[in-house]
Amino acid sequence: MEATRRTTLAVTAIVAAGGLLLLSPLAAAWSNSADLGHAWAVPVLMAFLWWERWTERPIATTPRDIPKWLWAAAALVVLLAVPVRLLTIPYPLLPTFLAGSVAGAVVVVALGAWLIGGREGLRWTLPPMVLLISALPTPSVIESGLIVPMREVFASIVAELANLFGRPALATGTSIRLATGWVGIDEACGGIRSLQACVMIGLFFGEWYRFGWARRAGLLGLSVGFAIAGNFSASFSSPGARGKAKPRCSRRTISPAGPRWSRA
Repeated sequence: MEATRRTTLAVTAIVAAGGLLLLSPLAAAWSNSADLGHAWAVPVLMAFLWWERWTERPIATTPRDIPKWLWAAAALVVLLAVPVRLLTIPYPLLPTFLAGSVAGAVVVVALGAWLIGGREGLRWTLPPMVLLISALPTPSVIESGLIVPMREVFASIVAELANLFGRPALATGTSIRLATGWVGIDEACGGIRSLQACVMIGLFFGEWYRFGWARRAGLLGLSVGFAIAGNFSASFSSPGARGKAKPRCSRRTISPAGPRWSRA
């Protein structure tokens, strides 16, 4: 029994160290991106899910020797984590590197769970880690193909509603021209921040209540719907869109020195 405990502790320490090394670039991404501010809640929610099912955790009953290939894999992770971390310093929001780091951490954790508890260990450990999907930056393909067109649709609908209520408005791209100035449908009013946060909430409740795949898909659909409805409501209810005070939404302009934020 004592040998089993020592082996379990050794495997847990190796897996924890490797996982933290691979997930460390995420902290820099969360700090540098306003759209990922919600991601700091992901580790807390994952810890809650593991705590909630702590009594169901598998217990290793027979000693398991740590194979040499695991030690080699742990050393390789340490060696690769250093250059990967250096690459993410100038590019902290590069989706490819961050997704690779998360995938590597999941593999390391899966190996440790399998060594300690076999298949039952995998079933207990891996499901809460699905929340990491919502903590990654959105690939530019999705943002340009989904988010930007969504802002343009919001701008067009808000302009039509403003005209309907007697306030002349003209939609131009992701901005609305009013008699009192311009209103920008930017990241704060039509972006991915609330969308990713709602996806995180949907994934969390789906895993907490252990829904089937169909119910989880439906819950994610509702989460996305709430995010879209909330973004549209924020766009339409902004003071600028109602022709009153200065709009809460800002517009991003590009200067030779780089992107900067200014009031519309």
